[in-house]
Amino acid sequence: MIVSVIKQKGIFELIYQAFRFVFSKIRTKFAIFFLRMRGYEISTSVSLRGGNYFFQSTKGSIVIKDHVELGYGVKLFTGAKGKIVIEKNVSIYDNTYIDVHTTLSIGENTLIAPFSYIIDYDHKVEKVKERIKKNVYTEKEIKIGKNVWVGAHAIILKGVTIGDNAVVGAGAVVTKDVPPFTVVGGSPARVIKKVK
Repeated sequence: MIVSVIKQKGIFELIYQAFRFVFSKIRTKFAIFFLRMRGYEISTSVSLRGGNYFFQSTKGSIVIKDHVELGYGVKLFTGAKGKIVIEKNVSIYDNTYIDVHTTLSIGENTLIAPFSYIIDYDHKVEKVKERIKKNVYTEKEIKIGKNVWVGAHAIILKGVTIGDNAVVGAGAVVTKDVPPFTVVGGSPARVIKKVK
């Protein structure tokens, strides 16, 4: 088995890949140690691919449970009252951006594909003559159920609940609740079909 792999990839490639694997494991352990020292509730079994950025305004407002994978460049932000809870066995892939001012919960075994965007607030536009920056935010929590698949470049906006076993298609803009066992797609996202 090992001989055939060496013939296929070459000895130097094999050594390089082994070194990268070991180095990434050590880097992840150090990163988690320092995050926990700063008040993040992160399981030691979490996998970080690098380039991750975390910001919490209060200790314990980012909770990441066992066997979660965070891809390269995943960013997690919580505002003053924000809280992110990521349950067990969730995979969030490269360059996904999550920013909450209220609460975001992500259920077990959920997959979030690369370049997804999840945000639970936007500007309340009432006085159009004033600059947008001066208008206040409106905020509403987001719930993502268990065993959900969120496709690449999907956008999930405030107040949305995504039911268990649902699929959000690539590039979808989710502005309303997604029932369990359904596939949604488009902008704004709408139900395409039911799944078993």
